Amino acid sequence: MRKSRFFLTILIICLCTLPELSLGAKNPRKDSSFFSKLKFQRVEDISLGLGVLNRYLSKFQVNLDGKKNGLEFIPFLSAGLRYDIYPNFFFTPEAAITIPQSSVDQGHTVIQYFLKAPIGYKFYSLIIQLGFGLYFTTTMGSGGNLKLNNGTDTTTYKLPQGMSAAVNVTQFIALEYYIHRMWSIKSDVEVLNLLDSTSRSTNLLMAVNYHLFH
Repeated sequence: MRKSRFFLTILIICLCTLPELSLGAKNPRKDSSFFSKLKFQRVEDISLGLGVLNRYLSKFQVNLDGKKNGLEFIPFLSAGLRYDIYPNFFFTPEAAITIPQSSVDQGHTVIQYFLKAPIGYKFYSLIIQLGFGLYFTTTMGSGGNLKLNNGTDTTTYKLPQGMSAAVNVTQFIALEYYIHRMWSIKSDVEVLNLLDSTSRSTNLLMAVNYHLFH
């Protein structure tokens, strides 16, 4: 009972002070300053993007003739922020996720998502970005076996069961060009496992971004 009375008293005090806070009767300048600080302090822009990912270019063989994998155009969604850190220099963190993709054998599903932390330099309508990132690959499958021809015979491979994830550190360069005050096109070239000649690979990303506060 005492607890109920205590919470009821607190609720009444909050309701009584709410009109005063919302209307800013005592000091509207202070209230305005307070809310302006809460609204994306130091964030100069928020961007939303739609693009395509071309992963591991010319890294894997895709048929018996020795053909390497090429452009895949896997759709992805992205979101980014822009912090001004110096005149014409920006910190522009970004996150993105691809749509789920089925493997060629339909045995598992793959999703990529990546985080980037670039520093950008603006030259007129062009922004040049350099930075590091993390590239995640999540694989989900129901397990089982798959038989593939290897010439005159067949080889049995196990399909992934459950969910597994792998992460790679990336280094990248990107060019972003503003075609309009609120719209830009962006192209990234990122390298996975730069120091490992065996597992090193390259991704190519292309996107269109919409800028909310530019």
